[in-house]
Amino acid sequence: MGTPQGVIPLLPERLNAVRKGAELSQVDFAKRLGLSPRGYKNYELGLREVPLSVVSTVHQEFDVDLHWLVYGEVGSVSSLAAEGAMLRVMRSVRAFEKKQGVALSDEKADVVTTYLFRQLLRRPDFSDDEMWEYLETTL
Repeated sequence: MGTPQGVIPLLPERLNAVRKGAELSQVDFAKRLGLSPRGYKNYELGLREVPLSVVSTVHQEFDVDLHWLVYGEVGSVSSLAAEGAMLRVMRSVRAFEKKQGVALSDEKADVVTTYLFRQLLRRPDFSDDEMWEYLETTL
């Protein structure tokens, strides 16, 4: 059985990834989206086309990059650029911890690295000085 006409290839897999990342069952995820569990299951299985309204709700409710959700890409950034951005953020955070003599909790490190990573994806010109300034004012 092929993909039904109009279904965006791999969108069901990305919905599944978002749901599992949020650690929600199909039933709980459907409730968060205002959908019936059966309706959501059909989207995740690729049996029905996912309406734009559902894509938009997933994007807003779970802070998922819309470009990734639809196209499987992080914005217009290549995966190599995204990896480079993540490495740059991780190095900056480690350097900050070392210089300041602090160790961030896992939770705080997750929040900080996620924020900085998103900034780099949105603004490739986001400088190391701006990262450092953010770290100093946030921590």
